[in-house]
Amino acid sequence: MTDKEILEAMKAMLEPIKVDLSGVKTELSGVKADLSEVKRRVTKIELTQENIIVKNIQLLAEGHHAVVEKLKVLDALEEKVDDHDTRIWALEQAARAKA
Repeated sequence: MTDKEILEAMKAMLEPIKVDLSGVKTELSGVKADLSEVKRRVTKIELTQENIIVKNIQLLAEGHHAVVEKLKVLDALEEKVDDHDTRIWALEQAARAKA
């Protein structure tokens, strides 16, 4: 075999590898595009989480705090009402006893 024939044989053997490599490059290009889209979406999700969701959670927590404070006030009022009910009952009993 001459050098030219050996080179032609090697070229023929490398041609399928070249075709396969071209296919891999095409697939890799698609994967890169997909990865770019995923990065874009993750960035959008992070921004949404940071700018909207976290702020809404903070607002919800502040609202919850306000509700807890109002419940404390209502509990204190309930105790006063119970005390007044007890006093009224005692005064009614005393009034009935004197009558």
